[in-house]
Amino acid sequence: MSLNRVTGTDETLKALQSGSVEVVWYAVDTGFEQRGVDSGGRVIGPIGYPAHEDWDAWSPFNDTKENAEQFMDTLVFLKNYEKMAALFSRSQSLELDKRIRYLKDNGIKTYGAVVTGPVKDLAALRNNALVRGIKVGEVRLWN
Repeated sequence: MSLNRVTGTDETLKALQSGSVEVVWYAVDTGFEQRGVDSGGRVIGPIGYPAHEDWDAWSPFNDTKENAEQFMDTLVFLKNYEKMAALFSRSQSLELDKRIRYLKDNGIKTYGAVVTGPVKDLAALRNNALVRGIKVGEVRLWN
C-alpha cells in the first residue's frame, strides 16, 4: 500500500488494520523516496522493517528491542558494510549516512506498508483516505 502522506507507524497501523488485514512491513521515509535516486543519480532502494516481532532465531527483530530501535541499530551497523549491503539489496546506492541523519532529525515515519489478508478486506482499503494506491505483489491462499 502506498500512502497519501507520510505518517507515524502507529497511525499507519491503526488506519490499515481493517477486518482481517494485517500490516506486515513498514516502508520508511528517509528523504530519498520521492526522487528514487541518490545525489549522484544512482537508484536508491527502499528500506523498512517488520511491523511485528519476528520469532525466528536468526532475526534481529525479536523481543530484545522495539523494531524501530532495532531498525536504527541495523542501519548503523550496515553503514560499515554499505557496499556489500547495496549489492545484496540489489540497490545501486543506500546512502546510509544521509538516511540515518534524516531519520535522527525527523523520526521514523512511513510512506507505505506491506499488508496481507483476504481479498475483500484488502479491496476495502481502496476507500481508505490514507491509501493512495494498492499494488499486488504476491498472491497466496490466505490463512
